[in-house]
Amino acid sequence: MSDLRVRDLGDTARLEVDPSIVDRVTELPSIARALAAAGFRGLPYRVEPFRSGRLNSET
Repeated sequence: MSDLRVRDLGDTARLEVDPSIVDRVTELPSIARALAAAGFRGLPYRVEPFRSGRLNSET
């Protein structure tokens, strides 16, 4: 894996990973624990494909 980004979107978090592993990462129970340890405890999250410049196109 070479791309990983966590976005704090206020009421949710978005974990962006290489497109080829989105399904596998979504199924990992350790993701919620890792996000909680990074300060995102209890925050709903979704896993999506990484795309450079994505936030710029959403605003």
